Amino acid sequence: MKKLSASLATMMVLIVSVPFAISQTPLTLNILERVNVGGTDRMTTVDISGEACSPETCPSDGQSFYVPTGQEPGTLALYRFYNGPDHLDSTQTSVPGYTLEGPNGFPFGRNSLLGLARLYEGVNATGDHALMRQSEQLAGYMKRPLGAFGYPRFGNQTESILSLSAGAVKIESNRVSGGALWRWTWNGKQFLNNTYNQGGSFASLFLNGYTDYINENGDGCNHAPIVSALNAGSKQLTLAIPLANASLYSDNPCLHPVVWKDAVLGKQITLNFRGMGPVAQYKTVVWLPNAISAADFYLPITSLGAEFNRYFFYDAETLQLDERFIADACEDYQSSSPNFGGVILSDPSGQYAMGAYGVNVSQGGSLSVLSLVRHACEEITFSRIDVIRTIGIPAGYSSYNAYLMTGTVQQVRGYMDALFKAGVK
Repeated sequence: MKKLSASLATMMVLIVSVPFAISQTPLTLNILERVNVGGTDRMTTVDISGEACSPETCPSDGQSFYVPTGQEPGTLALYRFYNGPDHLDSTQTSVPGYTLEGPNGFPFGRNSLLGLARLYEGVNATGDHALMRQSEQLAGYMKRPLGAFGYPRFGNQTESILSLSAGAVKIESNRVSGGALWRWTWNGKQFLNNTYNQGGSFASLFLNGYTDYINENGDGCNHAPIVSALNAGSKQLTLAIPLANASLYSDNPCLHPVVWKDAVLGKQITLNFRGMGPVAQYKTVVWLPNAISAADFYLPITSLGAEFNRYFFYDAETLQLDERFIADACEDYQSSSPNFGGVILSDPSGQYAMGAYGVNVSQGGSLSVLSLVRHACEEITFSRIDVIRTIGIPAGYSSYNAYLMTGTVQQVRGYMDALFKAGVK
């Protein structure tokens, strides 16, 4: 995977070789969280509120894995056992000297889906056991594989950053949050609103009239399992197993995330696109086992901080730049559907602006609608750029282009003119 093109080709080979179900399939999951009981007993729990201890007496080491909530084809039970001082996890139905407390979930028995990784059980010199990830080091613990697989998480980390710089721009993507673009820095200014539940910039596909979705970033409680995150030259690729709307499948969605187990969603960002400095091609990549006839596909949603409160629409065919007023409200917005054009969000001075450019599907491009949004409610204020495709998505692999850029308002307008003249789609 030294070249990004090879990485994409490898991704496609991996996807088509996995025995997917016939259609997009939601899979409800348990969160395996590791807590430290009394400072001496590391225990796996799926709901700390149901344990005989509190977050104060059982501090959390964070999320270890997502595993299926119930039995699925190819899964096996992961049991929790207790012998007085120690809890341990095992796929066996009995462990000498320990009492069975029940299953914590049903991980896969083999590495049969993209995004899965092996579960490990560690043990230290005192005989304390701890559920561990392959990449994890826990002082004093030696680990062995459990013969089971789940979607690995990141403990208490809220960030695991992959960064790349080119064309006077530095981008940072967050593996914890499904590879969402977390920061975009130009001229010393960080543009994206990367509060943990909002994310920075990510792809999102809404299905069935906004009643379900697959989302690279997350649902506010949990976040999409990462499949791959890598740089090659001036390109960055991240792929994730997207989340579904867990509230449709669970009474407690924060305890039970739901993934579309046979779909893949991600991005390929090319910095310094065509030597244009702070202009990047943002290619959303998706793989679906079944076509979707109608959807609202965000390519991407990009959230910026509250200071970005000037809103411009630009038509590259007519060279018309229109500044619009958008009120502070829970969600006020304006939209446009140019053949060739973009939107620009700026600070009050016009010296720091981010734009998104695209070509309409009627002209052979990827987008249907461009929107600028102001969100100001619940003590949270930010502005948003939405690049939206409103037609169906085919089965298999497909990709969709938008172009992000930063500069002054006039510089961003100039970059859009250059993209239009170059005929990029």
